[in-house]
Amino acid sequence: MSQSPSSSNVTIVPLTDNVLKDIDSDPEAEQEAQDMELIIQQAWEKLRLVNEAWERCQEVQKKLEEEKKLLVAAMKLVTKEVVELVVDREWRILLQVSLQISSALD
Repeated sequence: MSQSPSSSNVTIVPLTDNVLKDIDSDPEAEQEAQDMELIIQQAWEKLRLVNEAWERCQEVQKKLEEEKKLLVAAMKLVTKEVVELVVDREWRILLQVSLQISSALD
């Protein structure tokens, strides 16, 4: 008993010679269709893995940018403290020199 092409359980795929064929009646075509389905599933899995890797990369990039901002802020703070220490030291040196000059003049 043959099935009509409009039947819902018949799968039709184009072949290389552009002839539509009922794969249920052609084991080779059925195998090719199964192989293609496997290839498509593998491609989707690879795409999922690539997307996951991309997301992880984005997370790492964001974390690195945040760490960079923290390092820049810390460097600015350390620089400010160093400048304040240098200025304070210079003032103490000037005060000592001034006191020495003043006591030498007396």
